[in-house]
Amino acid sequence: MKLKPKKIAHIGIAVEDLDETLKIFSDLFGLECKFRKVIEEQQIEVAGVDIGESSLEFFMPLTRNSTVGRFIEKKGPGLHHIAFEVDSIKDWIEKLEKDEVKIIDKKPRKGASNHLISFLHPKSTGGILIELEEY
Repeated sequence: MKLKPKKIAHIGIAVEDLDETLKIFSDLFGLECKFRKVIEEQQIEVAGVDIGESSLEFFMPLTRNSTVGRFIEKKGPGLHHIAFEVDSIKDWIEKLEKDEVKIIDKKPRKGASNHLISFLHPKSTGGILIELEEY
């Protein structure tokens, strides 16, 4: 089965100060915040700005123990992941499991935009955290 992502859905960026980041992207590039919300179970606050057919999503940790908090502690703020829009996460997970790709979310879950998501482990993708997102 040959699967191909439809497009880059968004680029996820870990930040320390969400307000300051949104101000920078508004002032420099004229990009307006399209959504902002707290995701308690992940201990993060996320905001998104649209740019063309894609978007940037900024993730600020609410605690140092959150996944994004540990990421910033280890690597500093910056690129966190790239999300691909796909037709069927179920088909992708099946294919990737057959290809022995490490999958973080073998059971898809709801993401910040309420779409189904699944992350692939960076050990299987050249050190890049990849998110699959089904609209």
